[in-house]
Amino acid sequence: MTLHIIRNDKAKDGDKPNMPIVWGNRNGIYSIASDPDLFKDVISKGPRRADSLARTEAFSQIKKKMGENSQATFFLDFARILKLASTLGDRQQGGNPQQVEAMLQVLGVNSIKGIGGSLTFGTGAYDYQTKVFVLAPSPAQGILRLFQMPKVDLRPEPWVPATVAQYQSLSWDLDKAYDALNDLVNMFVPGQLNALEQQLVGPNGESIKFQKDVFGPLGNRVSIITDFKKPVTEKSQRTVVGFALQDARTFQNTLNKLIAMTNAAPKKRQFQSTTIYDFDLPNLPGGGAQFQNLEGPVSVAIAKETLFISVEPTLLEQVLRGGGPALADSSSYQAIAKEIPEKVSSLSYTRSEDSARALYEMIKGGGLEQAVEGAAVAGAPNVPKVKDLVDVGKLPDYSAIAKYVNQSGGYWTMDDDGLTMIGFGLRKSN
Repeated sequence: MTLHIIRNDKAKDGDKPNMPIVWGNRNGIYSIASDPDLFKDVISKGPRRADSLARTEAFSQIKKKMGENSQATFFLDFARILKLASTLGDRQQGGNPQQVEAMLQVLGVNSIKGIGGSLTFGTGAYDYQTKVFVLAPSPAQGILRLFQMPKVDLRPEPWVPATVAQYQSLSWDLDKAYDALNDLVNMFVPGQLNALEQQLVGPNGESIKFQKDVFGPLGNRVSIITDFKKPVTEKSQRTVVGFALQDARTFQNTLNKLIAMTNAAPKKRQFQSTTIYDFDLPNLPGGGAQFQNLEGPVSVAIAKETLFISVEPTLLEQVLRGGGPALADSSSYQAIAKEIPEKVSSLSYTRSEDSARALYEMIKGGGLEQAVEGAAVAGAPNVPKVKDLVDVGKLPDYSAIAKYVNQSGGYWTMDDDGLTMIGFGLRKSN
């Protein structure tokens, strides 16, 4: 095999030479590497390698989850990555790698053994299907205990309108999350949460107890809905987050305590017999470029056994008003639901046409370039201007590409061996 090596041998004095690119072709299969010796080692041993990745337990377990016949796959040996990162970081700072590894063990991050995924096109009812599996055998440790997501029936709530462009619902055991948070904090500062509770006292002497007043009355489900006002522009997006409540009355008292304790002065208004609290957005340092599309107040309401939070009040008002078709009964959602198991840890639905239209109009109208420039001002790295890459004046009307956009959905399942995340796009009937 002939090896082709591309490297920068003309680096300026003091500059590190660029990593070489090595490639070769044998029997129509191209291999690419970043080091000639590594290339030779992999190619020469091939299937005879005794220490091959395929022989490792983590890869074998993840491969079973991914299935066969995917056009693309990836695998990350997460434990090895953490070990290398801690070693390199401490070598640069003169620290002790063993201390970092011990901290990772305390946090429970090292219980993630590997992460793998696959991408498959044109199979069955799907235009595409993605799978990602996080191998983290139970019992969960450290910070992973914060995210216990039991499998339940996540049929969309009756308050979710059929007109939403995106819907996601997550099963989250918040009682176990509090226990995990308390244990984790006590490992570093014993009694810290109790001490913090003693400081959270309002003007009338009432205090906030995290378990009793916050985590206890909250349910075990969080849902997010998004749609786009017409005409669709870069500022059309509307979002509402809903936290299921086990005890709405108790959480209403908690909300009243928090408002009094923080000296907040929201504007109160009645809508459909529900009190809506409108909190004005503060003036953020640096102009708040990353929040430039948030123009309205943060609206909070408790209704339908749910705590609602929105940064655009009109969608919240639509939810409170009700009376229209529900998402769960719409044919477009039911087409997605057919591909999702009855009980899952998370569920998502996207009417991609609306989401794609918003992005497309954002590009045509210059909104994307403004957002990128705003991110650069906020500290993100500079990137090429959109107008230097694409002549937006030549882009056709969105209707020219809408026919190529399909519906999509997905779901997560948490099992004893880890978390599986599956996403898919449905083939169009025509």
